[in-house]
Amino acid sequence: MYALIKFYGQALIRSFYQVRSSGPAIKDQGAMILVSNHSGGLVDGGLIWFVCQRNPRFIGKYTLFKMPILGRIVKATGAIPIYRKKDKVDTSKNKGSFDAIHAELGQGGTIGMFPEGEGGSSPFLRPFKTGAARMGLGALAVKDWSLDLRIQPVGIYYADRDRYRSNLFAWRGDPISFDHLRDLYEQSPIEAAKRATEEIRAALTKCVVQYESPEEAPAMLMAAELIPHKGRLLPERIHSCVAGMRRLREIAPSRARTLRDGLNKLSTELQQVGIHANDLDNRPGLSATIRAGVLLASSFLLRWLIWAAWLPVIVPAQVISRRNAPADKVVTFTIMGASFVSPLWLLGSALWLGSKYGATASLVTGLGLLLAAFSAAPVHDIFLRNQATLRARFEGGARGERNLRLLALRDHLKKTLTRRSSAFERLKLQQDTPA
Repeated sequence: MYALIKFYGQALIRSFYQVRSSGPAIKDQGAMILVSNHSGGLVDGGLIWFVCQRNPRFIGKYTLFKMPILGRIVKATGAIPIYRKKDKVDTSKNKGSFDAIHAELGQGGTIGMFPEGEGGSSPFLRPFKTGAARMGLGALAVKDWSLDLRIQPVGIYYADRDRYRSNLFAWRGDPISFDHLRDLYEQSPIEAAKRATEEIRAALTKCVVQYESPEEAPAMLMAAELIPHKGRLLPERIHSCVAGMRRLREIAPSRARTLRDGLNKLSTELQQVGIHANDLDNRPGLSATIRAGVLLASSFLLRWLIWAAWLPVIVPAQVISRRNAPADKVVTFTIMGASFVSPLWLLGSALWLGSKYGATASLVTGLGLLLAAFSAAPVHDIFLRNQATLRARFEGGARGERNLRLLALRDHLKKTLTRRSSAFERLKLQQDTPA
């Protein structure tokens, strides 16, 4: 059952997002606690399935297990409930949960959890609970510290969480261990748990985008687009830009303000036009424009035909999610709602047409709706890609007073960022080199 739920969950997430992952590979064997930031509801848990070949048992609040349908799914994955005071339940039951966690880790299993304790819409890491630390330290103590246990951080970054077919990134960090905390744990388990929690937060912070303030986001996104990629995905480049800007503010506040203002100006004007920074001197040719126009028109028509075929699924899912879901769970409600209604719509349509026009009509309807469902995401991607190409053709290129001005600003900012990033990388290497 776990394998079926995992496959279906991955398919649902891939149907809504374009999933990307980076970072060192996660080893397949040995006890492990996967820890991640939490800002996208149940989607966050599903994304963990993409970053490793393991089948983690997730930790979830007890109230999840009481929900109709969803509770059964959660139980079928072997998830372990945690009883919180705020849910007005008997917290003494947590002993049984911790025993189950220690047993799972003791057998070399995998636990998945979110140290923040609950989800939210904030782009910043909230205070961590000590649960992950206590679970790991307790499992080590049960095995007399002979257990090979690793804490694996996974940073999650949504390019635009509520937008269909936007990018969703999973960034695997470097694992840590608690072996060095044995003496402290034997002296004071509470202090050891606090120290371990600090280390978990430090490890996760290295692979999570943490802006200094929400207002900084547009400037850092633009900076990440301008700096050399060097094979790094977007969250890694943003993380580097945020760290560089923080360092620049410390040594030259006025230069940092000037750089930030320039990035904000470029970002705002490019958004108004609807093009990317690279489009300012990379205007598509005529043949590419004609091809993009044909593909755009075709995908536009196909997209509306697909949406029309699945309208009875799309509308209820959107209405339910927008009315009842907290901001960080809109996508969860949308995906879950569609996943429950879709089979009913598919089966109902096929049966109804079968009763009217025979088995052939039923089969054709079922296959047609299935084809439409599986082709919705790639068709939408083709539409967006070719729409961007046409915008670059008609709005981009080094022509016109506006574009020439933006091109000069872009090149100046790119040169500044490249010079600064190289200096900061050299400084980091010097700081990391042992004396």
